[in-house]
Amino acid sequence: ATAAKIASSALREALRAQKPSLDALITQKSQESREELKTLLQSAIQAANEAVLQAALNDKGLAGMASTMEVVVLTVGHAMIGHVGDSRSFIVRGGDAHLLTEDHRVGIEMVKQGAWTPEVAAASPFGRTLTRAIGLSPYARADFIDVEIAHGDTLVVCSDGIGETVPSKEIFQILNSAKGNVEVACAQLVSAAMAHKAKDNLTAIVISVESGANQQQQKPGPIEAPPDQADLLKKFNLVGKVPLFRYAGFSDINRLLSIAHGKILRKGEAIFKDGAHADSMLVLI
Repeated sequence: ATAAKIASSALREALRAQKPSLDALITQKSQESREELKTLLQSAIQAANEAVLQAALNDKGLAGMASTMEVVVLTVGHAMIGHVGDSRSFIVRGGDAHLLTEDHRVGIEMVKQGAWTPEVAAASPFGRTLTRAIGLSPYARADFIDVEIAHGDTLVVCSDGIGETVPSKEIFQILNSAKGNVEVACAQLVSAAMAHKAKDNLTAIVISVESGANQQQQKPGPIEAPPDQADLLKKFNLVGKVPLFRYAGFSDINRLLSIAHGKILRKGEAIFKDGAHADSMLVLI
């Protein structure tokens, strides 16, 4: 808890110091601006990491403390999530809930490398050991998830006290049954964790993405209305039908779309020319 308080306070101060840049970036649409946002957030997360390390150096009683961290910034039609540790972020869209983040744990890393099976990882006493956390090492490298958002989407961030205790299937059921009611979703997530006798802190944040009209009624601002949810579902479904990506899950397709550039070709327009230098992969849909 001490590490979390120090980390969150340092993060707020770092972001407050960068407020003019942050305000400018969240109103821009370009992929370049989102890359700049990642750099800004990584700098703020690193500031939080250094604050925790320094506090541990100043007080031997705090030695070894660490914290997970989730940072969510909403921009024009996108949400940028910074992730360190094993707290989790989800998105609910079209009646389905999808996990966006991946826990930074030894077991998951060993399975990815092919050294362990999922069963070995679950049984190992080291499987749940964190490989990344705020205050764990001199540099806190965050994962960044850039997800396009639409009216009707729900974003959910929960601490490891909930994510580790409540089975993913039950979390998905809670989020779907809440039908966008953020208060109900938060309360049910915490209640479910308590019913499972959670031993860690319980924190849940639920964000409902609303139309531009509703946003303007509540708080006028420069952020444009998010796209229609049906358009995003269609985009994901189209990519999922490409044979190369037929086994890709939601998070895989989302990572692909976050770095992809779409282009509508006119009849007769050349896609590429024989012998031309290419540094990308083209997928025709």
